[in-house]
Amino acid sequence: MGTIFQVNDVRYSDNENIWIIKLSLIGEDDPRLKDMIDYIKYEIKDTADLITLADFFIKIGEYYIAKEYYQKYQNQLSINDPNMKRVWQGLSNIADIQGNYFISMNDYSKAHVCFNEQIDICQNLPRHHPQVGKCHANVANLYEIQGNNNLALENYEKAYKIFTQSLPAYHPDTTKVEQSIENLSPQKKSTKETSNQSTISKMIEISEDQSEANKILETFLIVWLDANVNKTKDNEETYKALRTSINYLKTFDNLQEGENYIQSIHREKIILIVSGGFGMEIVQRIHDCEQINSIYVYCSDKARHEQWSKDYPKVKSVITKRNQLVEEIIEDQKIRNKTEDSFPMSILTRTAVAKETTAKDIAKEMGSVLWFQLLIDVLLRMEHTDDAKTELIETWGENYTGNSFELKIIKEFKKEYKQEKAVWWYTRESSLYRYNKHK
Repeated sequence: MGTIFQVNDVRYSDNENIWIIKLSLIGEDDPRLKDMIDYIKYEIKDTADLITLADFFIKIGEYYIAKEYYQKYQNQLSINDPNMKRVWQGLSNIADIQGNYFISMNDYSKAHVCFNEQIDICQNLPRHHPQVGKCHANVANLYEIQGNNNLALENYEKAYKIFTQSLPAYHPDTTKVEQSIENLSPQKKSTKETSNQSTISKMIEISEDQSEANKILETFLIVWLDANVNKTKDNEETYKALRTSINYLKTFDNLQEGENYIQSIHREKIILIVSGGFGMEIVQRIHDCEQINSIYVYCSDKARHEQWSKDYPKVKSVITKRNQLVEEIIEDQKIRNKTEDSFPMSILTRTAVAKETTAKDIAKEMGSVLWFQLLIDVLLRMEHTDDAKTELIETWGENYTGNSFELKIIKEFKKEYKQEKAVWWYTRESSLYRYNKHK
């Protein structure tokens, strides 16, 4: 783990009838190895328990070993320990992966065993937890493959009910289940109409916030919840400093308004800064929302708020000093931009296909790559007008108004950009890549 090899040469040997690949081990000072180590440190933070170890084994495809460590840790905990939820989610993920693997191998009896085990595990979670919905969706999919449409429809409807209560509107899992229900019950009135009516009602309630969300042109945004967020000079300086890393920053001094806004975000990932008082109330309600990426508690009593926040893995830090808050978010964001921002490339190894990827997943992954290649082809063949650069600068500047760091780069781009340096500008540490990717 943590080792990177560089491919130096690939050639075919006619004498030995084999392909020969020459590799060299990357040195410890190579930036690619450093990026990997930084990300591993970022993921585990200060934790070093059996759950962390089990999570790593899942990432590298060693599911039986991961399951063993989850179970060992489970035996050490009381039923009311907050970490039990992490154990149950981990075990549920393993059953999900293995069940879908057996489906891809047409071994439906073993798939049923895995999914029944997943349902038993998920009974420990809240009734409307997304993992519970996933259990029913898995079982429904298996029944549908086997031609038992009645049981498939029954489980799809259970999954749909849970997903509409626990996931954002238009979430892919909800849409997929909804489509399956329509396919299996064409004689029934489409559930989509009902869903759309419910969604429209919610959108009316938060129309102002949603219209602002549509202007977000980057994957990440910051939401800052604090009763005094707009009242101090210190917070104003913090606001300006944070925008050098994440352009879109939304502040709320009313907890309910902030929570409504968070629930209105469906595509982007939220970096949440929350005061200690607000955090104690809201984190338990929004922690498992898919749009929440990371949480930073910014308070004056570190010891007090570390006590409750340790039960929530998405809480990265409890911080009392402004400089530390800014520095930590900026450094973490550099890693998030490298590792979590969507990028249209998939590497499918033999191990990945054998252990965790179904044929349907592979087709989906390869489809995204093919669409990306088609997009590149279209862009290369498009005719570009002389005012394309001017239009880019104008719209780019409009979306970063007030962000002095990015406006300085835009000014430099306007003055110095040349076509032969396009790649250099696109890969430079700035908002240009993020802006163009989300246009």
